[in-house]
Amino acid sequence: MKIFRWQGLAVFTVLFLLIWGFVSFYLDGLIKKGLEQEGSKALQTQIEVQSVGTSLLTQSAGLKNLAVANADNLMENMVEIGSVAFSVDAGKMISRKVVIDEMSVESIRLNQKRESPAKAYRPPGKDEDGDAPVKKESAKDPFGFGDILSSKSPEEILKSENLETLQAVEKAKQEIEALKDKWENKLETELSPKALEDVQKKIEALKSKTKGSDIAGIATAVQDLKAVQETIQGNLEKVKNLKKEMQADTKRAQQLIAELKDMPQKDFERLKKKYSLDLKGGSNILASILGPKVKEKIDMFWKYYAMVSPYLNKGSDTKPAEEEKEYVRGKGVFIKFREQVPFPDFLIRHAKLSLDLLDTKIAGELNDFSDNQRVYGKPAVMNFSSDQDEKFDSFQLTAKLDRTQPISNDSIDLNVKSLKLDNLQAGEGAGVEKGFANIKSAFKIANEKNMSGVIKADLNGLTLKIPQQQGNEILKVVADTLASTDKFYMEIAIDGSQENYNLTIDSDLEKIISKAVKGAVMGKMQNFESSLKSSIFSATGSPLAGLNDSMGDMLKFDDLLGDKSSAWTDLMKKARESVAPAGIQDKLPMKDKLPIPGGLKDLGLPF
Repeated sequence: MKIFRWQGLAVFTVLFLLIWGFVSFYLDGLIKKGLEQEGSKALQTQIEVQSVGTSLLTQSAGLKNLAVANADNLMENMVEIGSVAFSVDAGKMISRKVVIDEMSVESIRLNQKRESPAKAYRPPGKDEDGDAPVKKESAKDPFGFGDILSSKSPEEILKSENLETLQAVEKAKQEIEALKDKWENKLETELSPKALEDVQKKIEALKSKTKGSDIAGIATAVQDLKAVQETIQGNLEKVKNLKKEMQADTKRAQQLIAELKDMPQKDFERLKKKYSLDLKGGSNILASILGPKVKEKIDMFWKYYAMVSPYLNKGSDTKPAEEEKEYVRGKGVFIKFREQVPFPDFLIRHAKLSLDLLDTKIAGELNDFSDNQRVYGKPAVMNFSSDQDEKFDSFQLTAKLDRTQPISNDSIDLNVKSLKLDNLQAGEGAGVEKGFANIKSAFKIANEKNMSGVIKADLNGLTLKIPQQQGNEILKVVADTLASTDKFYMEIAIDGSQENYNLTIDSDLEKIISKAVKGAVMGKMQNFESSLKSSIFSATGSPLAGLNDSMGDMLKFDDLLGDKSSAWTDLMKKARESVAPAGIQDKLPMKDKLPIPGGLKDLGLPF
């Protein structure tokens, strides 16, 4: 009886040697190639790995010198990692789950220069959709004042700026001209002189019928008088209505001119704010210096955040369900049965981290990093901390990525005490040679879209590096003031989405600069503003006077309506007199008296 089947043992040995040989000679290379090629395509930037090592016996793996290039700057690596080592749970791998109980990540470095350009997977300076970002304006001077320190004269300013007064005057002029055209047409068509002439002729005809004391002629004229009275009364009513309409249009024209009264002053205030250094002095100087740098760091943070977030979102209510794969006969298919105890597909229970920052190694750890926190029930938490060091007295950074609820709630907190500042650049030629800073910040990100938070920094013991200023007295005062400043506080607040956020920078440095500038340039500032104001009022004076002339034409139309009213009223009087000459009415018996009005008031005339 044979206890061993040597043939089977030989087959098993051959298979083991083949698998061992494949793992030893090919698997590591395949993993390295997959990381570099597929990972680069997924992140749209070059990924490089020096080496990959795996061990089936110890169920462990590791890699060395991982580098992820910055797609917007191909001469910079966004992240570099010296080494990664971890072991996996072989039992979980059978069900296609990767569970890492312990991991070690050493020498994490951010924003490191490369020796040669990285491979471009998309044009640098464009996002994943290929759209170029908005170009940031560069500072026009070392302090970022821009146009408020312009040396332009008022005449040059008015050549390059549009005065809102002139634009409003042109618009008002067009409207008033339209009103003038309207009334010229109305007076010509609705109250033509021919109507007056026709009624005048009828009145003359009435006179001929009442010559002498012919009672029969007078009786006939009375019948014609009624029609003449109705014509005159109708025209008087028409004039009355036109006068009401004219009053409304005149009021509108007067309102247009009244609204323009204060516009030259508003133009002056607007241009003064833009081109003159007002009494607030260096308003927003720190925002001008640090704003572009801070925006650059915020944009970089969003890139890192966008790289990590997708790996945490399995199980999110907002993520569409995976489509069911169609079964194809003859091809294998992985059947995933319902789990009695749900478990994420990817999990790092604990990782030891080492961050290289400010030429200092800061130890940290990562706990509970999973791709399905809704199932796992725990948020991912990363923490870096360090006690007193050459660069600071203490360092604490905590990041929490929480997807355990339907709406994600992430947070980042930083607290650094007595951070040593050494040759810190902030603008073209400006910076901090030495000093210390206490920094405290807290940020929250809701639903992976909206970030809000604040950074507070107290800086002291400063020696500021300020470039020498020539020719511009204001810049020289600012430079001298900054050079003599040894401490100030700063607060940076951020609120909004990745595409659209508000950034405000507040500091008592503004007050320090304002006081110095106010004393140095008060006289020059007043002369400039006086000259600017004079130029604006001179440029707008003639157009505004032209509007007043147009208003005078509108008032002439009102006078013409008054003349028309008087003319028709006179005709009414003449008509009465033509039918009832003096003394005739008194000769008639009372029953035969003619129905001639007793006066203009009895006619109900409007004027």
